Amino acid sequence: MFLIKYEILDDERQMLRKINSLEEIESELFNVRGQLELTFNNSKDGFVDNEIPYSGEPLITWFSRLNEVLFQLMENSFIEMELPASYDMWYEFKIENEDVLVSEVRVEDEDYIEKFIVSTPKKQNEVLWEECISKDELYCRVLDVTNNFIKDILMINGLFSQTNEVKQLKELYLKVKKYNDLKIEKEEM
Repeated sequence: MFLIKYEILDDERQMLRKINSLEEIESELFNVRGQLELTFNNSKDGFVDNEIPYSGEPLITWFSRLNEVLFQLMENSFIEMELPASYDMWYEFKIENEDVLVSEVRVEDEDYIEKFIVSTPKKQNEVLWEECISKDELYCRVLDVTNNFIKDILMINGLFSQTNEVKQLKELYLKVKKYNDLKIEKEEM
């Protein structure tokens, strides 16, 4: 089982609605902040709870990285993704037939990281958990929730459609969706 939940709290929504210009969005830069919870079978990271006023997760960054993982998994059987706002925590994704083995790992401290998604394993200090999920479920869930997230932020403030971050997220989402739709179409033939 793989689940993604996110929440943009009311305070953040109100602040985002008040933005009147693209310049204001770009100058603040800016990432829609909220809560995020990822559940990989029995392993859960983050939380969504309206009673807790935490809005610290950079949601555009999270969804961009998750979509980039899907895109990279089209060509590679192994990908690592740095968790946003973390310098030493990464998710590893390894394709095994029709499943994906997902692990959360702590890596050795590095002075400079130039990429947030890598196809070469980092030196690990420890594996915190490891879960196996369906590849189809990973793709479908990330795509569905990304689509909902994009719609949600555009309903809050249509100006976000003009930001580079949202444009890049939409472009990546559409590439991955097209690939996934073609794969499903081929399987049905």
